[in-house]
Order: sequence, then C-alpha cells, then structure tokens
Amino acid sequence: MRSLAIRSLMAAVLLVSAFPAIGVATAGPVGVGKPVSFVDQNGVEQARVTVTSVLDPFTDYPQGEAPDAGTKFVLVVLTFEGTGDTGIESYTGGVYLHDATGALWSYGFPNVPDDFAQPELSNTTVGQGSQISGYVGYVVPEDRVIDGVFISAVVGGHVLLIPADLGLARPSIGESVDVTERDGATAALTIKSIVDPYKGYDKKRPPADGSRFTLVTASATNSGDTPFRLEHSGFVLRDANGYVWGETSITYASKPKLKDLDSVDLAKTDEVSGLLAFAVPAGVALEGLYYQSDAGLFRLADLSAAPANGDSDVPTCEVMRTYWSLIQPLLTRLVGLPPFQPNAGPMDETASKAMLKQIQSLRGGVTALDAPDGLSDVHSRFVGALLLYERSAEDQVAAAHDGDTAALALSHAAFDAAQVVVQDAIASLDALGFDDCPSA
Repeated sequence: MRSLAIRSLMAAVLLVSAFPAIGVATAGPVGVGKPVSFVDQNGVEQARVTVTSVLDPFTDYPQGEAPDAGTKFVLVVLTFEGTGDTGIESYTGGVYLHDATGALWSYGFPNVPDDFAQPELSNTTVGQGSQISGYVGYVVPEDRVIDGVFISAVVGGHVLLIPADLGLARPSIGESVDVTERDGATAALTIKSIVDPYKGYDKKRPPADGSRFTLVTASATNSGDTPFRLEHSGFVLRDANGYVWGETSITYASKPKLKDLDSVDLAKTDEVSGLLAFAVPAGVALEGLYYQSDAGLFRLADLSAAPANGDSDVPTCEVMRTYWSLIQPLLTRLVGLPPFQPNAGPMDETASKAMLKQIQSLRGGVTALDAPDGLSDVHSRFVGALLLYERSAEDQVAAAHDGDTAALALSHAAFDAAQVVVQDAIASLDALGFDDCPSA
C-alpha cells in the first residue's frame, strides 16, 4: 500500500453556510383544452395557445375522398390568443404532430369539407387582445400513434411549446431510449446523470450573467447492424418556458473523468459515453433532455418532476456541511493509518490484521450514515472507496502471511483505486457547489 496525501483535498472542500436556491415553477403536461403560455425571455407572458381537439383519425371527409391506403387524416383544432405587447405568430408550418416513434409531422392536405366547424388556421400575427382559431391538417401513416402536438417558433430564441400531451414518453434518468434513424440505424441513448447547477467550472470562466451551467453525462450504444451517426449537437435541453438550449463549452476547474461527448460514427455494438454542457437561464427549471435528428425528436429524460426551485437534487450548503461533519472524522481516522504516512515502514501480519480491523470498522461507520437527498451518489463513492481500502488491507494480510508478491501487487492496485474514488467523491462535492459556499 502506498501513501498519498488526500487530507489537502478534504480541507479544500471543508466549507460551510447556506447554498443559494433558485426559485421557479415546474413544468407539467398540458392536455387537450388546457392553455399553454408563451413567455418572452424576460418571463413575461405574451400569448396562450390552446389545442381544443385532436381528431385522430379524422373521418368526416367528403364521400369518395378517403385517405390513401395505409394513411390516415388527423386534424388539430387550436386557438392562439395574444395577451402581451408582442403577441404571437399563428403559423401552420410551425405546428407539428409527434408520434410514439419520435417522428414529427408537418401539416399536409387532408380532405376537409367546406362546412367543417372551423376554418383552416391562418398565418398571421395575433396581437394583444386578439385571438384566432382554426385547424391544421395532416396525412400520416395509419399505424402511427400520435402522442403530442408541438409548436416551434424562433422568438429571440428557439421555443418549443407542447400545447397537447397525449401520452408523451417520460423516461427517467438512467433509462435507455431507442432512437431509429431514417436509414434504419438504431441506438440506445441513455442520460446517466444531470448536475444542475454545475459548479465545477474554472472560476475565471463562469457562466454569463443570468445563466447557470448544467452538466449531462450521456451514453449511446449501437443496437443494430447499420452504423449509427451520433451528433453531439443533437442533444438539447428544454426549459419550463419552452426554450430549447444547445450545448456549450465549459472550462473545468479540474479534469473530469469523462471527456466531452463528440460526434461519432458507431459501428455495430459500439458504445460511447461523455459529457454535455449547457448554459441555461438562472431561475428557470428544466423540463426535459431531448435528442433531435432528421428522424424526429426523442425525449431522453423527463425533468418536469424536478423540485420547484429549479436546483434539481442539489443540496444546500447546510446539508453538505452536516454530511461532511459526519464523514470527515471517519476519513481523518483513515488517513491516520500507516499506509498514508510518508515514512511508514513494512507491516507484518499482526499489524496488517490490526489495520484491517480498523478499516472494517470505518467502512461500517461510513455505510451506516444516512445519505441526504442530493448526496446519495457522493455517499456511494465514499462507501465504494472504503470497500476498496478494505480489499487492499485483506490482500496485504494475505501477502504478509504467505509472502505472496502477487497478493501484495493486488493490495497496491486496490489502494490506488480507492484513492481515485475518494478524490472523485470530493470532486463531486465540489461540482455540487461545496467549494463555493461562503465560510462560516
């Protein structure tokens, strides 16, 4: 076992006081007949959009004008209402159907009788105090299950409203989502973790005023026979106001374990994992993480159930301080053991067994701690580190008893691995903002 001074790393995160919370309302599903608000980038409502009905399939077409074989007509009836100074654009080309395969469908030309209850939606500006209603028609394959209505607009930023949620998928973090491209290539995409806000950036290069960083860990595995082209720019975050944010770059305070995710061609069974950084408005919750391609739009993680203050599971400094006050004494006892001392000599079997007993006691103490909300991942890393230290001590006992050089090499390897996990746990605390908390 080798010595490595980790106490300085521990001291670097031994900070206290209150972590600033971010206050916003959460985003939830919008059903047919419920208005969804369009707000500008200052958070001021400018309009409301209501889908009053989705006729799927639409069967009230004139006699003899049925859809072609294998297709169906779908009609969406909706109302645009201007409530603010700038209002909203009513534009048929920006209203899309979304189906359960991820595909988006733009308006088509179904056969609608002249006496239908609503006119076709007009393309116009709907100003304050005005409203307009109408239908948008579509021709889609008859086997497609329509699960949502989306409205895309560019108004000082890309806005994607969802005025009708008819059963959109709500995958959780860690759940794999299948993505199929038009050429038949398939991949399983997984959002492994989201740190929001992310605080592990170089303090000389903070996010712009009024924004915060969010760091995503994602993976993709080619699940078919055709090469899959993964585009890192295809990953986008959608916030609770409907604004969509593409990736950005972060200068990290310390080198992360994973590299930033790049675009890559994945051959059969190939897998890639990496980091994706986003800059999103401070004080606005996140609704979801999506992947967009020429095949459609795929929700990879539903974030609408995040806490209303918009800080996800990020614990306050008070919570982190309390947790650290419990685990620090155990870690301090750990680094007091001979392997951490720079001038420690060889240990015989008796000394090795005594050290193993102490590490087992420390591991039990760490395992017994209750991990608070938002720190379960950090806590799991500390537990894992203690298990590795214990394994290292067990191998050292075997090496001391039998003079087994192979066991001694295994002991060194387990110790080195434990050191990495401890440093990773401390870096995770830093990423949660512990290093930025004001001193008591």
